[in-house]
Amino acid sequence: GWRGEIGDGTDFDWAAASGGGKLLQAITNTTSTNTTVNTTADETAMADINVVITPSAVDSRIFVMMTCGGHGYGTIGEIALKMYRDIAGGDQDTVVRHHDRYGYRDSFAVGNLHLPLIIHALDSPSTTSACTYHFSFKGETGATYFEINYNNTTDVGGGTVVAFEIGA
Repeated sequence: GWRGEIGDGTDFDWAAASGGGKLLQAITNTTSTNTTVNTTADETAMADINVVITPSAVDSRIFVMMTCGGHGYGTIGEIALKMYRDIAGGDQDTVVRHHDRYGYRDSFAVGNLHLPLIIHALDSPSTTSACTYHFSFKGETGATYFEINYNNTTDVGGGTVVAFEIGA
């Protein structure tokens, strides 16, 4: 302990690591599946961009990161991007994170917009059942269409999702 004396370097009781905050597991999923949404269409699930992680403790937190390429064509305005969580394959989707007006810019004349899509969140699912994190997007204004994982000669890239379990 700390009592004002000089120690030998092995008596740092005050600096002992706590039990929380440790990385317990990491799960990754990648895809190159293309998803397209037309102008201001309904919210559309992003195909094959998901990750399933089963927390080892009820008080664990899950940090989820997703990135993928996006391509808009037409009079580009903005899109909405959402991250959902399902527990144990249930039908009840919980919105974990929502980007409204993602990639917003004043609309411009017909043309192309290449935009990486990135979303991340620290979630507390309070379960030891399998948690599936999945994503959706929607054209909010403008674009003739918007594609996720657009692949052709300009290839803006595939999607990757990583989920980390962090101990309490």
